[in-house]
Amino acid sequence: FIHCLTILASNESQMDDLLLDLYSYYATIGLAQPSPKIRAGSIAVLSCLLPRAESIVALSLPQLEQSLERENWWEIHTNIINLCGSFLALQRPGVSWHDGSRVTEPGDESIAAGTQAALRILKSLLQKGVQEDRVSQHLITWGASCLAPALGQSDELNNMFMAILNQV
Repeated sequence: FIHCLTILASNESQMDDLLLDLYSYYATIGLAQPSPKIRAGSIAVLSCLLPRAESIVALSLPQLEQSLERENWWEIHTNIINLCGSFLALQRPGVSWHDGSRVTEPGDESIAAGTQAALRILKSLLQKGVQEDRVSQHLITWGASCLAPALGQSDELNNMFMAILNQV
């Protein structure tokens, strides 16, 4: 069921509050499942909730960071990198939704905690992985493409992006 929701969430043209609640509920359940495929799908669902569920994603990022040590499956890594890149792109100064509104303010505590967790996740998966030569060239390339829209979010992210580009 969660795998089907992954497909449905990626094809939603508009998300109302009911759908956001449904998808976030099952994504949270999926993150606790033993199957790495289900966990990867749950992370993909979280990506589909952006930008409308920015706070939900922000609250999930510290949980994902804690679970990262035991995650070694490539699909989970790619989905986490994509989620972090999409989330950080929303945190760039002056970014608002297409209609000019924002549900959360950039100074929101959960958003700030999620931003720091996303940066630590990326650092762990990409920057440290490159330094320790434990990351595939494909994951480095994927990481660079996911981080490109977030450039300008912070100097830390910009420096990480340049370090990753030097490895491509």
